Amino acid sequence: MLERWTEWGRKWFHLQPMLHVAGNQELRIENCRHILEYNDIRMVIQTRDLQISVWGKSLQVDTYATEGRTLQMKRQAAEKRGLWGQVFGVVRIAAQGKKGTAFFDALRAKHIRCFGQQIEKDTVQGVIYAKDCKKMRKLAEQYGMVVTETPCKTLQFFLWRHRLRFGIPIGMILASCFLIYCCNVVMLIEVQGNTTISNEKICAVLEECGVKRGSFMGTVPFRRCEHQLRAAIPELCRVAMRHTGNRLVVEVTETPEEVAPLEKRVPCNIVSAYDAEITGVTVRSGQLLCAVKEPVQKGALLVSGVQLDEEGNIRFRHAMADIEGIYQIEETFSCAYEQTIRTSSGREQTKTSLDFFTLELPLSKSQKPYAYGQTMTERTPLTIFGKSLPIAICQETNREYTETILQFTPEEAKQDLEQQIQRYERNFLTDVEILEKQVTDTKKETALCSTVSYTLKGEIGISKEIFAKTEH
Repeated sequence: MLERWTEWGRKWFHLQPMLHVAGNQELRIENCRHILEYNDIRMVIQTRDLQISVWGKSLQVDTYATEGRTLQMKRQAAEKRGLWGQVFGVVRIAAQGKKGTAFFDALRAKHIRCFGQQIEKDTVQGVIYAKDCKKMRKLAEQYGMVVTETPCKTLQFFLWRHRLRFGIPIGMILASCFLIYCCNVVMLIEVQGNTTISNEKICAVLEECGVKRGSFMGTVPFRRCEHQLRAAIPELCRVAMRHTGNRLVVEVTETPEEVAPLEKRVPCNIVSAYDAEITGVTVRSGQLLCAVKEPVQKGALLVSGVQLDEEGNIRFRHAMADIEGIYQIEETFSCAYEQTIRTSSGREQTKTSLDFFTLELPLSKSQKPYAYGQTMTERTPLTIFGKSLPIAICQETNREYTETILQFTPEEAKQDLEQQIQRYERNFLTDVEILEKQVTDTKKETALCSTVSYTLKGEIGISKEIFAKTEH
């Protein structure tokens, strides 16, 4: 009986603590005096007779009522600062005083978000947004708390620290503009599907349409470029253009070549290619219309591909025969007494420039070009991840040449003509037999000419296709 009355009296006068547990997410403690220690993993609460230690993860006090000494805490995920905190900034506070829990309750009542709360003896800590600092200071004065503020290193803190460095925002603006520019221009032209037609030829037609590296993607006339490519290059039967980011893709399909059958034999005759005298005949197919030692004129019919069958019908065949004969040809060669020869002097000039999209930026001092010179340009594009950029280093090399006039005597001119005749015979008269050669020299004011008459023995027959007219 005495124990019952004692327990009843403790409950009545709020002397006995009461714990209400809702799973593993919520804990309610009644008749507690104050919080001794508080962080996200451990909490120590002082009652009249006991010290209650609560261990967990991501612990957070939801409400603390001073009247009735009721504490309710929930297990919540730790709140992160995120993008909002990076932009507007956060401040870590450390408040010292005897009313720390009541101070945190007042912050919650004023809708001041405070996360990462920690309580240890008379010191409470937490993180609030920088925009709520003024409200927090007023509440701290009301509850007699001494607050120490430490700004966290966020984006706002960085910008405020470097607010007088104008190069940083200017650089950020320029970098953003350059990024936007690179995303809206043609940085790479890729040609797909071509086998016989070179990429340079296709890109040259696109450049005539105003499309090249550095062109704005929004101004590219896709339809007009497709029609222009098909009109300029007849070998293309289909052209399709598309873009992926800043990469322009040109898909082409070439017209398939008509491959003639290997054993296709069209009806044809064999005619004479020269005015000749026949020396030998070998007929494999067709009707022979000439005889050995018979003179024939150029274009004369030697072997006919038109034949009559047993029923008297006309048949067209492919005539095949080897007809040898003796014929004559004439060639003329010349050599000028004065000839201009260009030789390299060994001097050269090099100019280096930066090709930035369509803008050429000189990297070296330009020099006066030579009077007699030849310029060669070498372009080395910059690459990233194996892809060429519209930025390249161009190097122009100008080599100097000198012109020398050589004087030839008639004897030297004659030697040069003999060399020309020998080269002609080695290149063009290898399949025939030279029976006779007569050389006639003609002297002119500026040059020496030689006319060579050849008497040759070789093949004189050539094939000529038969075109038959049909009547409907």
